[in-house]
Amino acid sequence: MRRFLVSISLAAIGFALWPIDGALAAGTVTGSVTTNGQKVPLVVTYVDESPDDIIIVLASKTLPADVVPFIGEEVARKLKVHAVAFTVSRATRTIARTFGGVFYPGPEMGFVGLAEGVATLQVKRMDAKGIEARIFTPKPVKLSDITYSFDATFSVPLASAAPPSPAVTVKISGDTSAPALAYAEYYRAGFAGDVEKIRMAFVADRRKDFDTGDPQKRGMLLDLLKSNPAEIRIGKPTITGATATLTVEGLNETASRTTATVTMVNEAGAWKVGKEKWSSTSK
Repeated sequence: MRRFLVSISLAAIGFALWPIDGALAAGTVTGSVTTNGQKVPLVVTYVDESPDDIIIVLASKTLPADVVPFIGEEVARKLKVHAVAFTVSRATRTIARTFGGVFYPGPEMGFVGLAEGVATLQVKRMDAKGIEARIFTPKPVKLSDITYSFDATFSVPLASAAPPSPAVTVKISGDTSAPALAYAEYYRAGFAGDVEKIRMAFVADRRKDFDTGDPQKRGMLLDLLKSNPAEIRIGKPTITGATATLTVEGLNETASRTTATVTMVNEAGAWKVGKEKWSSTSK
């Protein structure tokens, strides 16, 4: 996962860079960012694409190509630049948790990450050609050494429809009872990113939460499902009335043993996924 906050070789972490108008500059932006009472206009946008998501940087001035999108604290101070960086998930059209933050030329600090829920993304249009949206903080974010807020409307073109991520071969063995088979179908849907199959696999209450809950948390769940072991064995369930408990073991070659306890519930004759808790222990 991309969690780097310094300027490094992007090829080393799997980015596909699309040079647009030189130095990744693209599109338009109207808005500003305020840090510790200093309000600065945002005048230039940068875009960086990967198969799964898109990093957008809204900056107060033109930046060298080699520091975008991971500007870094030293660069922010040296260039006296203010910027807002965030990641948009292609699958959910929401802010992803992989990378994002506010850069500013502070005397000691120069970067603060975007905590979950502090920013709102309102997408007007998002397709293979580009994104039009507004990102803003509903209220100022107050931390120990900085208070910041931002509000910007932007439009950025995309170089192309990024190629899909390579398909993961999911191997499932073990029990073949009805609740086990229902869980296996849900598990495969998670790796495929099939949102409709995933939501329909949930029990009614969990499906309602999925449909009406925070879009960002929904996106995090979809990303989490793809991070599970690609090969699992499902144990024989313990069935009590309309509830079945499954033990699932990850079979990947790692230094830890990954297991899950899954509660399946029979609703109107169909087994649905209730609770699912994964854990890892040393082998």
